[in-house]
Amino acid sequence: MLGLFSRMYHAGVDNLSYWLVQFQGLDIATKAVGDSYAYNYQGFYVISTVLFSVMVGWFVLAVGAYRSGTLNLFYSILLGLMGIHYSGVLKGTTWSSMAIITGLCIALIPLGFKVLKDGPMPSLQTVIKWVVILALLGGIFFFIGQNA
Repeated sequence: MLGLFSRMYHAGVDNLSYWLVQFQGLDIATKAVGDSYAYNYQGFYVISTVLFSVMVGWFVLAVGAYRSGTLNLFYSILLGLMGIHYSGVLKGTTWSSMAIITGLCIALIPLGFKVLKDGPMPSLQTVIKWVVILALLGGIFFFIGQNA
C-alpha cells in the first residue's frame, strides 16, 4: 500500500513538471526540476522512506503468486522483475524498462485470459448496472475535480 501512495506522489510531481513547461516555459521548468533533484539529496525527502516498499512489494507479490500456484516459476520471476524497475519522478523509458514491462505482460496476460475464461460470466443486467455506476462516478469525480 505504501508503494501505491509513493506512486501517486510521483504522478503528482510529474503532472506539476509538465504544467510548469506550459506556464513557465521549458527553461524554467528544466531548471526547477533539476534543482529539485540536487536538493533532494541534501535534505529530508519524505517519499524516500517508502520507496523501498515499491520494490519489495513486487518481490512479495511474485513469491505469493508462485507459492499459491497462481503463477508458475517462470511467470513469477517475470513478475518479480518489476522490483528492479525504475521508480520515481520523471523516469524516462529505457530498453531495460521496456524489457521489464514486456515480462510483466507475458506473466499477467495469460492469467487475465484464464480468469476471464474460468470465471462466471456476469449477466447483461449486471454489466449495464456497473457501466452506469462507473459513468456516473466518473462524471461526479470529473465535475468535483474540475470545480474544486
